[in-house]
Amino acid sequence: MPNNILITPGSASIQFSGSSANTIRLQVEPSGSIAFYGSSGTLFGITDSLSGSLMSVNDISGLPILEVFSDNRVVMGTYGSAAVTVTGSTTSFGGKVSGSGSYRLVVPVGTNLYAT
Repeated sequence: MPNNILITPGSASIQFSGSSANTIRLQVEPSGSIAFYGSSGTLFGITDSLSGSLMSVNDISGLPILEVFSDNRVVMGTYGSAAVTVTGSTTSFGGKVSGSGSYRLVVPVGTNLYAT
């Protein structure tokens, strides 16, 4: 079933396949949200809501690794212990920052810094 799009009337789903091993299904949920499903579960979802989680990208177990919320917050990393949280123009790191190159830290005057 290479490179097919299967639309089943009345099912609220569309299936996309590039091979027999890789099929992605777009499903309209009873709540009105949409989700893309792979063979291991939910890959991506969008909710038509003005509060709470609006969008998520999930890992193989179905837990969000990137989630966008209505309160102007974006959370990235392992579910339950996010590595990065962005709220408005503020970024919080929940883990270590690593890499190669140079880094510049801009700290407002009067801010206390604590090393751990």
